[in-house]
Amino acid sequence: MDKGMQQINRLSERLNALKIPHKVVGGGILFYEQAIGHVFCSKFTYERKWADADVICKPGSYGYEDGLFEIRGVELMTPEECAEDDVVGFLTMEDVIARIVKAYKEYKSK
Repeated sequence: MDKGMQQINRLSERLNALKIPHKVVGGGILFYEQAIGHVFCSKFTYERKWADADVICKPGSYGYEDGLFEIRGVELMTPEECAEDDVVGFLTMEDVIARIVKAYKEYKSK
């Protein structure tokens, strides 16, 4: 298993401990509320997304070589970051978790 996937799995374990719904898909994490069934080729269908965002750590992503994460999605980015670019890279595990926890709390409070 490559270092990026190891980091994604570590992040997934932390999110599981925090009871934050997500799905590991192809070297990244997507944020879905609940899986409701299987379709072709073992893919899942989902009830709904709680965030239109993702976290990756794979070859070509900003920070991969150092085991750092790249994020995309307005729920995880600041307005200033969104105005600058469509992704933010070179983020530590703790920074990513803080952003996800904040976004999930905001989602649950709606």
